Amino acid sequence: MPVATAALLAVPAGFTGRDEDLARLFPVLDPAAESELPVVICAVSGLGGIGKTSLALCAAHRAVRDGWFPGGTLFVDFRGYDEDPVTADQAVVALLDGMRVRGSDLPQTVVGQYGLYRRLLAEERRSMLLVLDNASDAGQVMPLVPGTDHHRVLVTSRDRLTELDAQLIDLDVLKPAAGGRGLHPVP
Repeated sequence: MPVATAALLAVPAGFTGRDEDLARLFPVLDPAAESELPVVICAVSGLGGIGKTSLALCAAHRAVRDGWFPGGTLFVDFRGYDEDPVTADQAVVALLDGMRVRGSDLPQTVVGQYGLYRRLLAEERRSMLLVLDNASDAGQVMPLVPGTDHHRVLVTSRDRLTELDAQLIDLDVLKPAAGGRGLHPVP
């Protein structure tokens, strides 16, 4: 069963060389920024092990530190390229758990779970950040996208999720000179 954490995972200690990528990501995450999209989604793609999750976590920590998401953060690893990836139906239960909906408060049907999830996000007036990590396809995350534009969604995937109405950021391998400088301390 997947776990949704309200506390962000730590940025890996060796995270480095992604200043340009962070600079592309921050304007998309900024909840005060204007957007033509009904919901602001940023999808970061690249090879396995290239640093997508580390980049997402670094950006999320900085955004939280800067007070952008007073409603909190939620993180789910979809394990999209494992033998048993997480489905949207499994993730919605984990996200509700991360929002402290448990036990008898958790609707028994999938329709009820999605309904409660969407209602809680719609009622939350403070901006929230959803980090949906390691998705293999858009179908894993589309049912979990909030219906409001004041929340932000940050998705990571090995594949370009062009089916999402999202700002797409492709990560390249680090240039040799960037691999050993510019360490980003964990906020």
